Amino acid sequence: MIRCIFKAITPLMFLDLVSQNGDVHHLILSEMIFKVSHFYKILEKSSQYYQTKLNTIAQSFSRGL
Repeated sequence: MIRCIFKAITPLMFLDLVSQNGDVHHLILSEMIFKVSHFYKILEKSSQYYQTKLNTIAQSFSRGL
């Protein structure tokens, strides 16, 4: 789900930036793309962590029954 959100938001952010400033510098775009991808990686790692935790809890619960 997070991946879908970022696929939708990133192009919109890009288009908004381009429409506000006609001559966008390559450096600004590179920095924005880097920040978004870095944020996405952090979210992905945290979602993997919580998915692992939830799987562990589910396994413990199923063993308890």
